[in-house]
Amino acid sequence: MESIIKRRDEEVDDTYSLLCTIMNDVNHAQEQELASDLSMGERAISQMLARKIDNEELVELITKEINSIATELTKDFEGWQKQGSVEDKIRVEIIKKLVSRAKVHSAITKEKVDYIPFAKQLMKYVIQYY
Repeated sequence: MESIIKRRDEEVDDTYSLLCTIMNDVNHAQEQELASDLSMGERAISQMLARKIDNEELVELITKEINSIATELTKDFEGWQKQGSVEDKIRVEIIKKLVSRAKVHSAITKEKVDYIPFAKQLMKYVIQYY
């Protein structure tokens, strides 16, 4: 009986430690969000790019370019998400941008960023946040 209580106490301690770690991560993320001048869409795009491209300045540049593309093609267009042609146009522009940047930056390679699937993933964020 005593070993069961001891094990339960250890589990409670482990759970509490994990909860504290998660809360610290959440607080850190919220602090970063407040300190950032990026929109939610830009932040999502930036995080996704940062996983693939190991160059902070390049990630920032491409994020701004993709944000500009998405903003320009969706501004004043209520319900654009229902128009497949708009989504296709944005996706094509994202691919073109990635390909053009890959020509001048070695941080982007076809092996690191498979453009078509990557653009599809980025579109999920664009649809959600723009």
